[in-house]
Amino acid sequence: MNTTGIISGVKAFYQIVASEFKSEDCAGTQVYGLMAIYYGNTCEIVEISDISCKKEDVALLIDKLVSEDVEPGQLIYIVEDFLAELYSARN
Repeated sequence: MNTTGIISGVKAFYQIVASEFKSEDCAGTQVYGLMAIYYGNTCEIVEISDISCKKEDVALLIDKLVSEDVEPGQLIYIVEDFLAELYSARN
């Protein structure tokens, strides 16, 4: 899934990334994260590799990032808030 948005003249491109969870208890489990590329006058790449073991959770997060025009410095806070909402809804 690739999604692009425009933030104050800076373009943002988001992509789901997959990796393997590296804990002794869960080694080999597939997890999903995102890569954010912000470009305009400069280019900034941010990757958060382990957000959820559900790809659809990361897709929902990317939809939120695009709709809210998130700037690079705010990305981690939006991800933290999203995870708090997600896991409080599941419990």
